[in-house]
Amino acid sequence: MPAKEEEQPLMKYRHRIEYDLTPTGRSLILPLHTLWEWAAEKREDIDNSRAAYDQRVAAKTQST
Repeated sequence: MPAKEEEQPLMKYRHRIEYDLTPTGRSLILPLHTLWEWAAEKREDIDNSRAAYDQRVAAKTQST
C-alpha cells in the first residue's frame, strides 16, 4: 500500500539544484588534488602515526 501524502512531505517537491564553483573555488582544484595524492602516497605513514598517537594518549589516560 502506498504511503499517505502527509507521510511523504519531501517526496511532494522535486527541485533540481545545480552548483558551480567560483573562479576562486576552481583555483583550489589543483592544490587539493596535490594534497589528495600526497595523502594517498603517505597513507601507511599517516595510519602508523595515528596508531602511535592513540597508544600514547591511552597510556597517559591510564596512568592518571
